[in-house]
Amino acid sequence: LFIMKKNFLFWVTLLLTITGVFSSCGEEEILETKVEIGESVMVDINNTTFEFTYTSENTVELTSKKIEYDNYVHIVIPEKVKINAKEFIVNGIGKSVFRNCSRLESIEIPSSVTYIGSYAFYDCSSLTDIEIPANVTRIEEFTFRGCQKLKNIKIPSSVTSIEESAFHFCFMLNDFDLPSSLDSIGVCAFYDCHNLTNIKIPSSVTYIGEDAFTNCKGLINVEIPSSVTMIGEGAFSRCENLTSIEIPSSVTFIGDYVFYECENLSSIKLPSTITSIGNYAFYKCNKLESIEIPSMVVSIGKDAFYECGELTSVKIPASVTFIGKNAFIRCEKADIVIDNSEANVTVEEYAFSACKSVTWEK
Repeated sequence: LFIMKKNFLFWVTLLLTITGVFSSCGEEEILETKVEIGESVMVDINNTTFEFTYTSENTVELTSKKIEYDNYVHIVIPEKVKINAKEFIVNGIGKSVFRNCSRLESIEIPSSVTYIGSYAFYDCSSLTDIEIPANVTRIEEFTFRGCQKLKNIKIPSSVTSIEESAFHFCFMLNDFDLPSSLDSIGVCAFYDCHNLTNIKIPSSVTYIGEDAFTNCKGLINVEIPSSVTMIGEGAFSRCENLTSIEIPSSVTFIGDYVFYECENLSSIKLPSTITSIGNYAFYKCNKLESIEIPSMVVSIGKDAFYECGELTSVKIPASVTFIGKNAFIRCEKADIVIDNSEANVTVEEYAFSACKSVTWEK
């Protein structure tokens, strides 16, 4: 009986030892697959090799630290990916991931993606269509710059800002709806988007950046809401087919170059809140026939109305104390009437050179 008990204890001890060994091996396996934030791994999915970088215990972003995607024409980004038997959510596209992928024509982005890094699709010159997922809140700087064949884009209502040069050089971009959540349009955001014809800026927008719509050659109509308080320098410069525009009363000055060389601009309505008209503001707006300068304006910058050859009559209010160099030069049809005396206004050289007439009322 003693021997039997001894053998029983031996076998129990051996079993516990073996169990401990396997348990220990399991713990080592778990330690080996522990997530290292910032570490990247390669995964093959449906004949596409992806690189993912761990961003948390449960999420990864698509990256291109060790890989390039320039040989792919069509890419479908997965919503989830298994790495070492563990499932991760793909929640982002990193900076410059598809930069210079000139063969890429289309891409499907899953709803799990909440951000797209700057330069992500920079110079993807064959990309034609894209839909931004519903949880993305910003179109980062230079994201689609140089996507020369991009025609159609869908931006969700979650997006609040379009950053610098986001769609710069998207020559073929068609008209699309800006989301009602948008509060700012960045510097050069739509520079050289030749195919845009109508832009309705949502009532949530407060800021339009410098050169935001510069050289949008096809732009005919722009609606600016009363929420906008700032229109940056050159915002609509060289929009050669823009014919009319109304500035809301929330804007207090017309910045430099804002309507520079808008050759077909024939009508503009300035609100009574305007206090200054910047340098080159309406430079070579050759079709501009009339303009009413508001009674709160104190300065008119240099070359502000340079060669506005169709202007016929301009009344400058008594509030104006400064008129810059070449302000109305070569406005050959213009009768300029100034509600002030020469002693009260600083007029720089050639301000009224080649105008039809200049009359001081006091």
